Amino acid sequence: MMRELVQQNIYAFLTPITVLISGLVVSLLFTRLLPPAQFGVFTTLISFTMLFAGISDLGVPNTLVKIAGGSFHSKDGHAGFYVRYLLKWKLAAMIIVSAALLVFSKELAQVFLHDAGFAYVMQAMSVLVILFSISQFVTTLFTSIGRFEYLSVISVILNGSKVLFPILFILLFGSSLSSIIEGVLVAFALAALASLLLFLFRFKEDLSYSAPKSTTKLNSFLFYSTVLVWAGLLSTNVDALMLNYFRGPGELAFFQVSNSVITMLLTLLPFSSTFMLSFLVRMEAKKEKELQKIFFDRSIKYGLLASIPLSFLVYLTANRIIFFFWPQSYMPSAISLRILSLLIPFNLLSGICVSLFMSKGRMKELTINTFIFYLFTWSIGLYLIPKYGLVGTALTFVLSAILQAIVLVRLSLKTLGMRINPIHLLKPALASIIITLAILILNPIIKSTILLFVIAGALFCVAYLPLLDADDKKLINTLLSLAKLGSLF
Repeated sequence: MMRELVQQNIYAFLTPITVLISGLVVSLLFTRLLPPAQFGVFTTLISFTMLFAGISDLGVPNTLVKIAGGSFHSKDGHAGFYVRYLLKWKLAAMIIVSAALLVFSKELAQVFLHDAGFAYVMQAMSVLVILFSISQFVTTLFTSIGRFEYLSVISVILNGSKVLFPILFILLFGSSLSSIIEGVLVAFALAALASLLLFLFRFKEDLSYSAPKSTTKLNSFLFYSTVLVWAGLLSTNVDALMLNYFRGPGELAFFQVSNSVITMLLTLLPFSSTFMLSFLVRMEAKKEKELQKIFFDRSIKYGLLASIPLSFLVYLTANRIIFFFWPQSYMPSAISLRILSLLIPFNLLSGICVSLFMSKGRMKELTINTFIFYLFTWSIGLYLIPKYGLVGTALTFVLSAILQAIVLVRLSLKTLGMRINPIHLLKPALASIIITLAILILNPIIKSTILLFVIAGALFCVAYLPLLDADDKKLINTLLSLAKLGSLF
């Protein structure tokens, strides 16, 4: 089981890696080709595409993974019905959202981009929502059966072409916002086509139409999942909505740069939420309660082991990171980056707990809590963001993440009837303090940022060696065996 978990997690890990590389290239390149205000418009396009695609998703992706995925694993024959049923809801919502973006493009451009002349950006978004939704539906189907290798293929196509085609259009038609947007449209169209072809030719699971006796459970999960997703989307897009409204695309560009660093680092953490949910649903379907506890405990352990040192490192080197990757004009981003570094461990803990709640079908409880978090986020955001801009937005995200993590971890531990092991927190914290002392000493001496990060990583590994336990050694041996290498322990 350990080998399968590690292998599928590697496949799942490839998806955020491609997102990371694509996002980094886009951020580094387009910030140099476009002035901050226009780059803010571009980031609004991408953020709003994800936001409105998420709204049109309703709660379909999570319902597919939980209900259809549970049906696939239990082989009750209803999976095909669930897929078709949810697809109808998805299509209806997608058409409504895209039509609204198209019809009200001028009004939306005026409100969020402060210029009705950017109506074409909103019109392009209405098409991107459809294209991205196609890819997402197909990738969710593969997630529901735990085939993460297919996700990685679609992700490589989408994120690779999202960089390639805008660059190609820039070379052909010149460096402008419109050229970049046209390239993004072609990239998303290619990814949607590839997703459909991959589904038609590679998806071999049984989709025969066998209706269950009742759809009550399905409809209930879909309803709560929709409320959950919408509340989460509105909370995580506070920057695109509120900062854009009160301060404009220019300041949003600074925040998006700092937030992109955190997003990229979060993608490098050892467990993705889709991977967690897929395997927890499988364990729930097979009634593997003890295995669930072990999986949850190890996820927290290795998640904190990766996230706590990252949080320390980003906080201490925020100025270096911004200066190394972006033009001097983006240095205001360092302030918000330093604050945002604090949310890395809390975001990870929340993601693990949300996956656990969904796998157990406890959607009502999870939805109520998420809606409360949403209200809390917008309440403090309405106070902090208009007054403090970048700093207020970063504080809004951090305070919201802390509250959410504390509440969800307590509820998750109670659900599983277990306690969190304090050693999982103490070990990475101890090793991180050693990194902190080293960086404080080396920071004024070492001029190369990359070299400083390499030294910090090496020091963390050395500091953690005496703290290795039996599980750590077993995991290392498993990774070495997958690489066709001999055991180390």
